[in-house]
Amino acid sequence: MRGFILEGITGSGKSVLLRELSACLAQSRSGPLFLASEHITERLLEPLAEATTNDAISHLDEFTSHLETLSAWDADAPHGKNTETVFVLERFHISLGSHISGIDWASLANIDNRLSSLNTLIVWCSLPDDQLLERSVRSPLSYRNSYWKSYLATLGADENMQADHFRNEQNRLEALFRQSILEKIRIEICRENVREIAQMLTRRHLPSDNRD
Repeated sequence: MRGFILEGITGSGKSVLLRELSACLAQSRSGPLFLASEHITERLLEPLAEATTNDAISHLDEFTSHLETLSAWDADAPHGKNTETVFVLERFHISLGSHISGIDWASLANIDNRLSSLNTLIVWCSLPDDQLLERSVRSPLSYRNSYWKSYLATLGADENMQADHFRNEQNRLEALFRQSILEKIRIEICRENVREIAQMLTRRHLPSDNRD
């Protein structure tokens, strides 16, 4: 088994990359593929401001256990080309650590170690500071529901204060990203380069015998 975790703040391109990477993996191989968006990797704990460290670690532990079960099935299955399971998660332990008060690296280290045994690559979708206001605050208003506008209002009285929230979140995420022992890569996504990035990640993290 091996897999990808896509991390990054709102507007950084994670969801676009999730779709493109999933398509690229499906086209390049015929083996099992496990996908999970942030709706089940992180948002089950919303509102995050009320989630506790124990809530988060329990959720991460349960989710990682599911991946370990898939890995055990991989080991027991007949071996051959393209039989290895590949997983892609949108947001996981790094995001939860940057969102939930009270979580430090010591709380996340065990999950990180277990993910290492599953051959996990963390992909940090970094958002340049000069694009943060537009992509994290303004643009999502055009495609998200009314709840999002209400949520932004809790982050600050104006859009600049709201952007500062996401800037601080990205700084916390970067600090946790740097502490992880997993293989990792930092990228910047725009709609023009997302397919190229998905192809690069596939080539980098999947052995040639795990591709058609």
